[in-house]
Amino acid sequence: KTLVADINAGIYLYGRNYSLGFAAPQLLENKLRLGDDLFTERLQRHYLAYASYDYRLNSTYTLTPSVLFKTVKSASPLSQLDATMKVMYQQFLWAGLSYRWDISKKMNNAAVVFLGVSKFNFVVGYAYDYNFAPLSQYSNGSHEIFLSYRISCKKKEQTAPKIL
Repeated sequence: KTLVADINAGIYLYGRNYSLGFAAPQLLENKLRLGDDLFTERLQRHYLAYASYDYRLNSTYTLTPSVLFKTVKSASPLSQLDATMKVMYQQFLWAGLSYRWDISKKMNNAAVVFLGVSKFNFVVGYAYDYNFAPLSQYSNGSHEIFLSYRISCKKKEQTAPKIL
């Protein structure tokens, strides 16, 4: 067994209606070894950029378009762009569609349909991913069910000092 250190960096900015992010995982590009030196490979540095905006259509519906750009630093760069549109009903029920363009090699174009519910910091959802690349002749897509819990930090209310 081997212990290998790595460094990842990122920044996430958000406001009431928007979010922006950038991340760079695998900064050290460590070497991996499987078995008795039969296979060695280096991790490749990735770069990810993300942006989203919430459009409040009315008191019931919110529309959230977002984009995610991914690229890998390597001899032949791999770049992908994901465009997503999500609609949320009363901050409870949501559904959407996402499409992934494999900009560099056209090998990983895919569509994802998803839906879910959010209540009391719990999120439960389902997604179906269909690949349009040559791989699709061997696969009818993939299904994903997920459950998460959102830990929220409530701001303490500040009160004005009492003057006696």
